[in-house]
Amino acid sequence: MNSRAYLFIFPLNVPEDIPDDFRASLEGRTFERGIFLPQADTDWFTQTPKYPARLLLLNGPCLYIVPHPASGQEIVELNLTDIAQLETGSSLLSGWIEFSTHVSTFKLIYNTRASNRLEEFIGAIRRRWLGAPAARNLPETKRFGPELDIKFANLLEDALERDEFVLSQCFAPPLTYRSRFILFRKYKWRPGHLVVLTSGNRLLWLKDDYRGHWERYAGIAVSAPSSLFRRCTVETAPDRSTLAIDFADGYSWQIAMYRLESDWGGFSKTLNGMLPSPAPSIVR
Repeated sequence: MNSRAYLFIFPLNVPEDIPDDFRASLEGRTFERGIFLPQADTDWFTQTPKYPARLLLLNGPCLYIVPHPASGQEIVELNLTDIAQLETGSSLLSGWIEFSTHVSTFKLIYNTRASNRLEEFIGAIRRRWLGAPAARNLPETKRFGPELDIKFANLLEDALERDEFVLSQCFAPPLTYRSRFILFRKYKWRPGHLVVLTSGNRLLWLKDDYRGHWERYAGIAVSAPSSLFRRCTVETAPDRSTLAIDFADGYSWQIAMYRLESDWGGFSKTLNGMLPSPAPSIVR
């Protein structure tokens, strides 16, 4: 059967699990574990889909992204040490994974139905990429901002590994505001943001915006190795402030804030103090 017609994600544990129409392109390659991603639903009626059926294969320090042979796309080989950022997200049935290096970005989309095996596989990639979490050696988490609401508490729980815990966090909940168009007023929402330093050797940014706007059912998790951290700063302006977290290779998280500047300033100082050889916190 042509694997482009498959509808569900499934694991690949032995060579016999590889769909027949992929085997010729994998000749000579080995893998420890993998996952099959079906062709994106939105591409079923196009002649050359942007997101064809793919295999993700993990072998030692390498991740192979193998598109269906009929797509004409090349196999991508990523060394895990080259990954600067990993983003996973979902909004209702739309899910995506994005691997970023200092030169390229590779995005995969999928339907979130029956995606538990994919989440397990991404967890295995993350552990091999970042290493084992450190043992708990601090009495309590350093928290800034209000208590987490139910949505962000669940996002954080889902994002953390079983033996991973939070060292420091700062939370800005979703914020409602009134906008005006001519004579009409409308209530809108600004996305929430939670930034976390974890014992799993990473900085984690959780947010609930989708395509640049707050979305009730969206959840995005962005991870970056704490070893790539360079500095954290808070830049203040009359209409809003920005938390900037800079990483090696020019990566930067720019997080817009409309309240709680003092909490983010405290978090910035704490982050710069907890990570190795940081630049001093700057509040402009």
